[in-house]
Amino acid sequence: MLKPKNIFLTFIVIFAIMLFAACEPGGNLKIENLSGQDIKIYYTHVFTDGTLDKATYEGTIQSDTTKSLNITFLGSEWIQRVEAVDPFGNITFSHDYVMADLEKIGWKITITP
Repeated sequence: MLKPKNIFLTFIVIFAIMLFAACEPGGNLKIENLSGQDIKIYYTHVFTDGTLDKATYEGTIQSDTTKSLNITFLGSEWIQRVEAVDPFGNITFSHDYVMADLEKIGWKITITP
């Protein structure tokens, strides 16, 4: 006979599997900074009407280094905007990607001067 504790744990495991399977996988995006200056990286979701969600700050990438970040896509048409900002607050790189775009470039973005 199953004990209530075992039933609860079984339910949690099944729920976790269903939740994980409901999301399309993202990827480990590598951003290489060849711009000659430190840059701050942000990403945000672009809605179908063109409006933007709140940007997520991913950190600073020093010149001539590479940083990895995880991007999750909740559907094949999910759009993420990746932006780089220089020390003066100027956007030096901005591009919108769907998951297929990132797969084509091997999940690596190189930011040049």
